[in-house]
Amino acid sequence: MQWTESINRVAGVALLLLSLGIIISVAADIGTTEKDPFERDEVAEFLTDIHDNREVAIVGTAADVVTDAALSIVAAAALYLVFRERSRVLAMFTFALILGGSVAFMAADAAQVSLIVLAEDFAEKGGAGGIPAGDESILEIARALALWAFTIEQVAFTAIGVGLISLGVLIAWTSAGAGPAPPRWLGGLGVFAGLAVVFSWIGAATDIGIVLFIIGALAMLLFLIILGVWLLFMAPEDGQPAAATM
Repeated sequence: MQWTESINRVAGVALLLLSLGIIISVAADIGTTEKDPFERDEVAEFLTDIHDNREVAIVGTAADVVTDAALSIVAAAALYLVFRERSRVLAMFTFALILGGSVAFMAADAAQVSLIVLAEDFAEKGGAGGIPAGDESILEIARALALWAFTIEQVAFTAIGVGLISLGVLIAWTSAGAGPAPPRWLGGLGVFAGLAVVFSWIGAATDIGIVLFIIGALAMLLFLIILGVWLLFMAPEDGQPAAATM
């Protein structure tokens, strides 16, 4: 198997596995708790839910770690190699943003692991120094960690969103040359998804942000899955000219 065909398939598999990891993570988050740790009177229930659904929370966090520490990085590197002939600047920009977002997500993952431990301390074991289970000091620590995780995740989503815009522009508005040429409309979908994710920062002040985030997340998943399938099954083999796109 020649190099170009191999890297196309690696990129396709990485994108599909990345999409699966995101779906598992979101499903686990939904299955763990619906409580908002930013609401002071819901922090105790938030920790209790995490403890009661500990196995689900662990599965979700494990999916996050694998996705952020491995799959997203492999996908970013493979996409750079696939599309660098179209524009090395945009390809490197995309790689750097996805990598930066992945690093930020890993920091948020560490906070999630800490929250699982704190949930057990709050429900059963108590904290260090003789702090009893159910103590309010544990609630304050948990709330601070949840705020940290939310903030760093928003930074990560912003980086990923800009990376998606860059990748979308790379696909839709640069010449393919002899390299892979996905449909240009797919690049437009990537730009749309990236913009929706970036503007979800509005959610810090209004309910519109969460709507934009949901739209952006769904569009991102659709973009990643379609691009992954295209690279895996429809990308040209090494030495073949790229097909014309509309």
